[in-house]
Amino acid sequence: MVTVKNFLLILFLAPLLIYAKAPQKPVVSGAYGVFDIANNEFNLEENISEVKSIASITKLFTAVTVLRSGVDMYELVKVQGRSGGRFARGSYIPRIDLFKAMLISSDNLAAESLALAHPQGHLGFLEDAQRTIDHAGLNDTRIVDATGLLAENKSTVRDLSKFLVYLQNYPLVLTVAGEKEDQVIYTPPKSKKSITVFLKNTNPSMWVYDTIVMSKLVLPMPLAVVLQC
Repeated sequence: MVTVKNFLLILFLAPLLIYAKAPQKPVVSGAYGVFDIANNEFNLEENISEVKSIASITKLFTAVTVLRSGVDMYELVKVQGRSGGRFARGSYIPRIDLFKAMLISSDNLAAESLALAHPQGHLGFLEDAQRTIDHAGLNDTRIVDATGLLAENKSTVRDLSKFLVYLQNYPLVLTVAGEKEDQVIYTPPKSKKSITVFLKNTNPSMWVYDTIVMSKLVLPMPLAVVLQC
């Protein structure tokens, strides 16, 4: 099981970032924070209470909301929605594989399909997402869709630091989001041949720094990283 109690959280809500191996102030525009979980304090911070769009960090909220709904992670889920993705619409994919595609390669159609497959439908998913926010004790976070494509998905560095600590209650999210790569084999509708979809983490730094155990990044959008310290 992955735990983050002895980890550092590095959060950027900025269009551009530069960070170094040694602890020093990153050169960024926007908001950022380096949060020491063990000591429950920010080592570095800038505009941590400023509300900003969080893009694909939204998918971490989607993941927790899916798990909190109590659904069978191996149930076949219909691929559907308007977003782009790696799977053919109309296919039926195990929920766990869509979960992996969403967190590892930031697949938007996988995220949308998971939301639409919520036991109470898409509206029920959004209501559950709000309950997730409330349960995590977040004051300035709003989720309006499962993918993060909408700019109205917003939060603050302060809230995200709380949320990433909260994620230790959901080790499957931390484990899957920390994978460098994976693959899913499925058969599209009206096809007799199986297709292998290769999933690759969207953060190239995963192949550079061995201490990154969880990451969510779609350049040039926001970044959330958990570093082992």
